[in-house]
Parts: sequence; structure tokens; C-alpha cells
Amino acid sequence: MKYLIQDSLYKEFHEERLIHALDRMDLEYEMFSLQYFVDDIEVKTDRTDVMVFGAVKAAHLAKKYKWDPGSFYNENHDYTVYSKYYKENMLNWDSKIQKASDPIDIDGPFFARPTGDTKLFKGKIQVAPLQNILQEIRCFIVKGKVITASMYKLGNVVLYKECMDNDIIEYANNMASVYQPADAFVMDICRTANGLKIVECNCINCAGFYDIDMQKLIVSLEDNF
Repeated sequence: MKYLIQDSLYKEFHEERLIHALDRMDLEYEMFSLQYFVDDIEVKTDRTDVMVFGAVKAAHLAKKYKWDPGSFYNENHDYTVYSKYYKENMLNWDSKIQKASDPIDIDGPFFARPTGDTKLFKGKIQVAPLQNILQEIRCFIVKGKVITASMYKLGNVVLYKECMDNDIIEYANNMASVYQPADAFVMDICRTANGLKIVECNCINCAGFYDIDMQKLIVSLEDNF
């Protein structure tokens, strides 16, 4: 495949690791920029076997081109969809879904996030009391299998480290066997006093890489798509 990478985006996302892996594997890639008021991805390629890495806007725009796979973004990247399958395995299964304009009726500290993967506070939001999270890990899942994973938070400290903990990988694989919002996606897992839970699922095209094994991810994408 050819890989399109949005420039000046992946700082903590580790863009340099992605480029290094593509160079090492002798795979074609091209950098692109997005203009705020322009709804096009301008690239110099006629290839259709294209994979896009960029912001949420790029993942949305890639859907209109005849690229395969292009972008995996779809309507399933929404808490109101995948939580129906994962149920109590969700960290905030008891959260309330409400309009963004409605007042929040929770005593004490709380968190609020959009239900969708756009990260825009419009439409429906999910609100819930804050919970104590011991560790957070992002798992990159392709065709129902965890390919690589990275811790990105330990307690309240941001810490990027490749994760190979068997219990984390097994849990994410088990959850992927229950439901997959797309053929390739990321699942954020957390360790709590009540065991492992799912924080959220996101689009793989616009997810931070942290400290994953980039070569494993690219090899899996090449083999499967």
C-alpha cells in the first residue's frame, strides 16, 4: 500500500517512528497538509491501495475517495454503539448520555466526553463520576487480533512504553471477539481496582501511536489489506 501521512500532526503520536518503519520496509508514503476550509486531501498519486494517517478530519475526508482501505472510520466509532456489546466491561457503563446543552447533574468531580470519535462537544455527550485508573493501555487491533499495544499512562503520569502484559492482550482479544467496530481499530484498556475495563474505542487512522511496535502494525496492515 501507499501511506498518506498528515504532516505537523504526530508529535507525541510518534510520526518519526511511522516514517522510519515505512522507510525500512521500502513502502511508499507521502506527506499531506489539510487546510481548515478545504474539504480535500491533495496528494500526488493515482494508486487506490492507500492508507491514511491523520486527524479526524482526514479520516472523514478519506471516505470519499476510492482508496482501499483508505479510512476505517464509520458510525460504529461511537460509545452508544459499541457499549451495547461490551456492556459492564466498559469503564463507565453506568454513565449518563445526554445532550451537550443540558446541565450536568453529578455531585463531585466528573468527566464528560462526546459519545463519538470526533472529539467535538456537540450533540450527545457521556458524563460520569471520576474513577481511579491505575494504568491505561492502547491496543491496536486488526481483524479481531491485538497486533501491538502501548501503555500511555501510569496513574496520573504520562508514560509511553510498549505493553506486552499477557492479561491486557488476552482481555483485549476477548473483547474484540465480542465486537469489532471496524476491521482495524484501537481499543483503550485500563487497569482499575475492579479489574480491567474498556475506556473507549477509536478510529485507527487518527489514533496516537505512543510506543507501539510500529513495524508489527504496518506488517499486519500490509498482510490484511
